[in-house]
Amino acid sequence: MYYVKRICLYTCIILLILSLYNDFTKGSTSFITPNHEVETINGITVKKIKVHPGDTILSVSERINKVQVENLRIDQIMTDFQIVNPNADVHALSPNTYYYFPVY
Repeated sequence: MYYVKRICLYTCIILLILSLYNDFTKGSTSFITPNHEVETINGITVKKIKVHPGDTILSVSERINKVQVENLRIDQIMTDFQIVNPNADVHALSPNTYYYFPVY
């Protein structure tokens, strides 16, 4: 019984170390690229943001606007995004690509 507890403890410690190593070396995918100025395109205030794998228009909009998406008008976010990114597919953003996102 003592050996089982010891093996479980060592396994947990190893998993914790691996998790911390992964976080420190790869970072988070929900990171907003810093140092991007706010600008205006077609009367819409925007920020140029690099999209990471798994990001959506709504998830990035939520982060840059510091509010919950539920508090924003989703149809307006999508329309504004399409206006400032006319060649982008609003349903399939390309990772590691810069897009303009509306700031509200």
